[in-house]
Amino acid sequence: MANEPGLAALWGTTIAATQPLLLAPFGTFSLDPATAVSFGFQVLSATNSTATYPIQLPAVPALSGATIHWQAATLRGNSVLDARFTNRSSHRVVR
Repeated sequence: MANEPGLAALWGTTIAATQPLLLAPFGTFSLDPATAVSFGFQVLSATNSTATYPIQLPAVPALSGATIHWQAATLRGNSVLDARFTNRSSHRVVR
């Protein structure tokens, strides 16, 4: 499946899940589902497993120092059962 085109969906939130959700067979969702926001879909080519999501943060001083958690789901193959969650990635906003 790694050499097939696919889709990636990205979610973000400022709250990591206190108890990650194991959603078999897709993996573990590690964001707070009540506050996670979808940032849309990107197409994955057959030769590239990286999706880029350009996001502009507003110049709001309150965001400085905030931690934003990200997680994606990828789908390569013909069945929704082929979807898998990525690991969570956390980044601190620096201004």
